[in-house]
Amino acid sequence: MLRQRLRDIPVSTLPIACEVPVTPAGWQPGPVVLFIGAMDYSPNRDAVWFLAREVMPAVRRTLPGARMRVVGRLHCPRQLPQEQWIQYTGYLTDLREALPGVGAAVAPLRLGSGTSVKVLSMLGLGLPLVASARAVEGLPLTPGVHYLRADDADSTSMAVCSLLADGAHAQVLGRSAHRVALEEFDWRRTAARVAAVYREGLSH
Repeated sequence: MLRQRLRDIPVSTLPIACEVPVTPAGWQPGPVVLFIGAMDYSPNRDAVWFLAREVMPAVRRTLPGARMRVVGRLHCPRQLPQEQWIQYTGYLTDLREALPGVGAAVAPLRLGSGTSVKVLSMLGLGLPLVASARAVEGLPLTPGVHYLRADDADSTSMAVCSLLADGAHAQVLGRSAHRVALEEFDWRRTAARVAAVYREGLSH
């Protein structure tokens, strides 16, 4: 019924936007696996538990020095996994503070829906990303070019290990991620698209 009502109404779809640095953030690959997300959101807590219990142990068997860094508002810290190799930074006003030693960023979301702003933030920083199909749903990203796709524990741990072990590959993937973020998600470009839609609407 709604589709029939809207059939003759022009509809424009605009992407979600964020501020993307003109140049990717400078970082040197290291043994840190980065997750960004507020811990008062249950899909993020699920992702952290998944990483801590099913992914990072396998990664650390291959690369014993691997560590995990979680950035975002903390909610009931005692209900989060507590390991010596997990660091919780809490909320950071400047995400670049979280970048030292990061060799891979991860978005292994298994719950929730909608565009993940955390994914846009990691792409915009030029970080090599391992993400589930759910995390990048609806985004114009190509697996293997802009990110590594992984939808279960085995594929996620293998993808993370490949980035931690090959810094050159991680940097290439990160540069590609930054380019697509700048072209598709930067708010300056999106604002221009919004203005164009309004101009077109006002002209009719």
